[in-house]
Formats: sequence, C-alpha cells, structure tokens
Amino acid sequence: MLVRDVFLIYLLQSMMVPTKGKPHKPNIPRDDGFNIDDPTASDPRSPPTSFPPLPLRTGINPFAGKFVAIPESCAGSNMMRPSDQCLADLNKQPDGVVAFSGGSLKLDDKSCTQYQVNKMETAVWDATTLAKFASHTPTSAPDIAAWKTWIGPDFWTLQDRILGNIGNVPEFSQAKKFDIIMSCKDTSKDQICGSKRDNKSVGGYASTYKGWTGWYNYITLCPAWFQLEDLETKMLFVEDELQKGNPKYAQEAQWQKSQGQFFLHEMMHLDVIGNPHITDEVVNPQLSTAYAYGPRLVYRLAQFPLSQGGGATRASTNADSYAWLVNSLYFRRVTGYFPVPPKYHALDTIDSFDLDDEDIGQDVFPIHLGEIAPNMTDDDISKVIETELLGITSDEPVKPPVAPTAVPPPECAVHGMPFPQPPVEDYITAFCSNRDMFKKVIVPPISYGNGKTDDGRTKVVGVVGNYTIPDSQNKLWLGLLYTHQACMGTFQFAVGKNDQESIDHCKLRLGTILNGCQTDTTTAKLGGKLTDVCAQYYVTRAPPDERPFDNWFTVQDKGTFDCVPTDTSAIGGDSSPLKGTCTCSYSGFSDQSDIFKMPQSNNCADVKVEDLLHN
Repeated sequence: MLVRDVFLIYLLQSMMVPTKGKPHKPNIPRDDGFNIDDPTASDPRSPPTSFPPLPLRTGINPFAGKFVAIPESCAGSNMMRPSDQCLADLNKQPDGVVAFSGGSLKLDDKSCTQYQVNKMETAVWDATTLAKFASHTPTSAPDIAAWKTWIGPDFWTLQDRILGNIGNVPEFSQAKKFDIIMSCKDTSKDQICGSKRDNKSVGGYASTYKGWTGWYNYITLCPAWFQLEDLETKMLFVEDELQKGNPKYAQEAQWQKSQGQFFLHEMMHLDVIGNPHITDEVVNPQLSTAYAYGPRLVYRLAQFPLSQGGGATRASTNADSYAWLVNSLYFRRVTGYFPVPPKYHALDTIDSFDLDDEDIGQDVFPIHLGEIAPNMTDDDISKVIETELLGITSDEPVKPPVAPTAVPPPECAVHGMPFPQPPVEDYITAFCSNRDMFKKVIVPPISYGNGKTDDGRTKVVGVVGNYTIPDSQNKLWLGLLYTHQACMGTFQFAVGKNDQESIDHCKLRLGTILNGCQTDTTTAKLGGKLTDVCAQYYVTRAPPDERPFDNWFTVQDKGTFDCVPTDTSAIGGDSSPLKGTCTCSYSGFSDQSDIFKMPQSNNCADVKVEDLLHN
C-alpha cells in the first residue's frame, strides 16, 4: 500500500514484504506443564485448606512508630497552599540532609487518630512488601502469565524499566530526594474527599508541591480509604472462603484490592519512584475520559497493542498497572489460584460490562493532582481537580457497534463504464477483509491533525482499492471515504465487535450498491455510492490511466484554515471543558469543524493544524 496526498490510502493488488527490525528476545519460561496463555488451567482442582505464611512478613512492622510529625505551623493546613512559615519550618527540620529532610514519611498528626495512624503504617508496610515480592525478573511461567495479563504480551520490551520502578518502592526511604507527607483531613478548598462519581468514592488524593526551597509529595487519605482492608486481613478473608470450598475470591482479581495496594498506586506517581513519570493513563482518549483503573480497564490497556492505545508502553506509565501486577503475583503465591480480571480472554466484549461488577474493583478511587506550583490560583487547582474527577466516571456499558439491519439505500449511477457483477463480489470481500485497514480512523481534513489518534491509530480521509476487470484494461474501484457534506465525528474502517462482523458490515454496504443498482442486469453494472452518516461507500469503474479519488480532498478544495474562540454559551459557559479552546474549519469545507488547543498567544489565528484538542 502507499499513501497519496498525505492521507488517502490506496490498496494495491501486489503484496508488500515487511521490513525486518531488530529482534527482541521474549522471556522463556522455565516451568513445564503450565500454560501461559491459559493460566487458570493450573489452578487447584479443589480449594486448599492450608496456606503458606505470607511472603516477606516476618517480624514486626518496620514502619510502626516511625512517622515524623510535621511542624506545628503546618498542622491542619492546606498543604497545596503551605504558608511561608510552614515552608521555613519544614526546611529547618534536622532529620535530613536536603530541603524537607528527604526520604521520610511525615504525618500531620493533628488530623489523625491513633487508629488511622496504625492503618497508614500498615499500608506502607503492605505496599513495600508487595513491591519487594514482585521486584524480580519473571522467569517462571506463572509470573510471565501475570506480566502478560497486567502489562501486556509485549511486557519484555519494557521489563527492565518496570522492574526498576517497582524496586524503587521499598528503597524510597534511602532516596533522600523528597518526603511523603500524609494527612487524614481533607483541607482542600474543593473538599475532594466528599466527591463521588457513579458509585465511586475518592479514597485519597496526592499532589506534589514544588516551591523555591524544596518539594514534597502530599497524600490525603479520605474516609473511604479507611474502609478498605489491609493486605493481611484481605488474605485471611480469601483463605477463609477457600476453606469453605469457595474459590471465587481467589480466582477473581477485583475482590483482592487492599489499603496497601492503593498506597502503592499513589507511591508509583512519585518522581523518585517512576521513571519516566508514572501517571493515570486514559484507556481510550478518542472515546472517553476513563482512567485505566481497576482490573478490567488495566487489563484492557495491556492487551491492546500500542497502535490501538495499549500494550506495555502505556502500561509502564500507568500507576494501577503496577498495583494489579504486584498484587496478583502475591495472591497467586499464597492461594495457588491465578487471579484474573473481568472479561479475561474476552476482548471482543470487554467494553460491555455490568456496573455493579465494575464497582467491586473501582469503588474507592485515588486521585493524582500532579504538580502544584506556588503561582497556581485556587481556580487553577479547582480545574485540575475537576479534570481528574472526570477520570473516575464510568463509561456507560456499551456493546461495540454491529451492522444494523437497515442499510441506507444506494445512489445509483446512471451513466459510466459497465462492468460484470460476479467478479466484483470477490473484490468486495477482499477489500473488506483487509485487516491492515481495520483500525484506520477515517476523518474529515480538519480533523487530520498530526495523522495519529491519541491512542496511536493512523488517520486517513479514505481507503480505496482497484482491481482488474476480466477481459478489460479498465479497473474496478472500491472506496470508503469521509463525506464532503456537513458531518461531525470520525469512524473506523472496521465496524463490528469482531472481525467477521466488521467484514460483514462493509460487505453489506458495498454489496447493496452492487446488487441494489441496475437490478435488471448482472453483466452491465454501473455501480454508485451509499452514504451511511459520515461514511461514503463507492463502487465504480475507470480507465487504466484514471484514479477517480485522487482529488477527493485537494489543497485547493480545502481553502483557508480559519479559527475562532469556541462558543460555550450553550454547553456550560465558563465551566465547560471546551472553554478556552478554538473551533477551526477549512473555508472549502466550512460545515466540517473541530476543536483545537488555544495557542500560547491566546489568539485563535495562531492555531496550528496539528494542535487538535483530542487527536
């Protein structure tokens, strides 16, 4: 295939030989008899009644009684807005060698009861225990299966980076880079702890304050977090159910979240631990704001290749991917069961889910606010908070689009070069079955941006192919293109919940043109087009030296690139997430527009064509 005019893909009849890249060496398991691709097949045939001691849990909690109280001038204050006196007193504390002492866990003890302090000390022990247990190269078949599940089939390409980040968790206290200051009181102006989305509560929020004299990470733990169980209590519950003959809680990962796993998630955000910086990745930026949090969405992120928005590259910078990996490794070692996420091995239906089941793994949610700088206003911080809260909103359970029973009628050609019907049936099947095109996203010119969606898929304005007509020098052309008419949105070449439905969806529309036009003949078809919302399907014939779609969208057709401030008066006004953006269109296609980022000049006339708000 080749690309013409930047963004129209032509399919050629000849096959191209893929180029060879530098080979990677995946991990080779040392276990016999364990199926990495079906790890649950090695689960115990009957629930065990006895269990080994918890790994790495000998002795007493090394963090008990070790939290350092923050200065009196900081106690009970909003640490996203620390006073000058608080900063000065933090800097004077004698227990460290750099600003804010570095490498220690500090506590706003004025905000916490002793019960809460005990819970926090246990959570830190749990988090470091999980990390220590998981910080080894996966060479056993069960370990490799876990990495494939939570990080992705290509986990070995970023294995060293991920292991390094996991290994940094228990070494935090030796890093001496900055502190973690913890609180049990919500001092934010926006009262984040009281926020709920769907059935989810905020369990805690973290921010990094970066001032002139030093920086620290601040974690507030909300009431919902204290309702979670610690690691040992959770494990005892799972073991008790196994002794009763019930393996459900050992088999299903969503039941195994704990305070320590939650705290490890928050620690992964620290720059002293994550390299590069670990964030909360959005599963599919093109379609939603939902973060890859909870077992289903972490699994979804891992299993899709990078070109489709997933894989090890994005999992390596997603905090909850680490949390579920280490948690599952630990639980399998103790129980013998491989804990699987919802929709395991059911990627075709992974976006169809039950909200009640989803809430089991997501009912307590962490919020990461990122860096808070001294020059940020309260309004700036509030906007950050609102954006982060969008990430905990459940997508509506949806089924992937399938071919509708009603297909729009075709617009039949009334003149042109006739062609026989029988061979075109095979050409339509070949065109619609080209899996290299399935994930191509078809867009209007205004939405082309940098040529890639936010999750890495290629954008085009159309896909066309030509085929030999028997006993003729002329060519049969098939096309799927974005309409010239007013339309909003984008669509994928393949529409369906699996490959066969996608092929059938395409064949039904092109077949409707072929067999729904010129119905009185099978030897002198003229073809036509069919419009389905923003998609236009074509069946036509052309001489050998003519390429009928070369001028589908030309530079001359597009005209000038014009932008104005986005009008949000009817969509929330100043509170709209589109406030402060630009709406742009080409003068030649003024009915097709998209939303772009506001340039630094705050002048929409300076917008660049690649700076879409969402690619």
